[in-house]
Amino acid sequence: MACNALTIERQYNHCRKSDILFNKVVREYKPNVLFILSRYTDMFAVPETNSTSASENIVKEAANSLRKLSRIVTDHIFVLNAIPQPHAAFISKCDQSLREHHPINP
Repeated sequence: MACNALTIERQYNHCRKSDILFNKVVREYKPNVLFILSRYTDMFAVPETNSTSASENIVKEAANSLRKLSRIVTDHIFVLNAIPQPHAAFISKCDQSLREHHPINP
């Protein structure tokens, strides 16, 4: 199972210090270009309400990690799959609308 590189892992015990190890390896190799594959976890789920407080700390943590990495990586950092996964209820509603040939309204 893959671990998060941009944030402190809170979900899986085997990934507890993966962010520290990742930063250590990047400092050692000093790449010109860095690709980070972000994975979907509950931590990156879009909050149900309009409140951003649930995800605000995670976003700040990831931004801080990217800032640190940008001091090491000389050219570009690409974060793939950076968009949070939508809630299952949203996916289900869109799926049902598509199957019934109804327009999808935001």
